Amino acid sequence: AYVCYGFDVSAGGERWVTAMAPRVDNATILHHALLYKVPEGSGLPGVPQPCSPAGGASWRMVYGWAPGGAGLALPDDVGFPLHGGSY
Repeated sequence: AYVCYGFDVSAGGERWVTAMAPRVDNATILHHALLYKVPEGSGLPGVPQPCSPAGGASWRMVYGWAPGGAGLALPDDVGFPLHGGSY
């Protein structure tokens, strides 16, 4: 089953994402995790709900993880901006 939920990123000004890693609290049921950036106002609720495995047409995947995978650490001179209000 695919489950999605949305959350606002309150970055407190512009920040740069240079690394990502999952926090897995139940490895028995988690097969993989995908992180998407979606347009503001996409209507994605802040509570888990069933969703399409492909996400939405305007969703942009920024990170994927599966058991055995490591976090993502970008080179020192690479990153992407994270603005307050990102979703």
